[in-house]
Amino acid sequence: MTWNILYPGSYARLPHDPSGESWFEKRIEPATFPRMSIIRIISRTFPWMIQIKGEDSEAAVTCRDVVEQLHKFLCVLLGPIEMDDVTAEHRKAMSAASRANRLQEIPAEIFKDSIGMRRIDWLRKNTMFEGLEEDKEYITERLSEFVPGTFVLRCGASLSIKAPTIRRRVPSDSATDITAALPDSGWYVP
Repeated sequence: MTWNILYPGSYARLPHDPSGESWFEKRIEPATFPRMSIIRIISRTFPWMIQIKGEDSEAAVTCRDVVEQLHKFLCVLLGPIEMDDVTAEHRKAMSAASRANRLQEIPAEIFKDSIGMRRIDWLRKNTMFEGLEEDKEYITERLSEFVPGTFVLRCGASLSIKAPTIRRRVPSDSATDITAALPDSGWYVP
């Protein structure tokens, strides 16, 4: 699945289907086998444990539950306690990510004109969903014991594309070309 976590789950796509039709069908499939009504997500990229629940208490967690609840969790404003253990270097990178995220044309209004950093900014540019894995060694290291139903979120750097260059004529006596580059957001959602 190709998905930039900055964007709502409806923007997720399966690699072979840029139209999104197959993701629309697959999103209601169980996220795990065997089916589980609750899963937990941890990551090397952030300090939280996220609990994902099936839509109703007896239903299995679906792929849609994972992307929607993960996105919603990461859109929450960071609190002062969460920022206490952040190194100066990481804080600087988070601040840059926060500014870049606010410039995106993200349909969710939560990023527009918001004051303060959000959990998604903790990821810096690592906002590409690369999957969930059951890494027993890391889960045990992080939680002091292996907890079944816990998965590790793999995040990758979002792909950046170079800004296209526009060439246009300036109406004047001279035949000078002006090259204007569109601003590069540093983020790419296929």
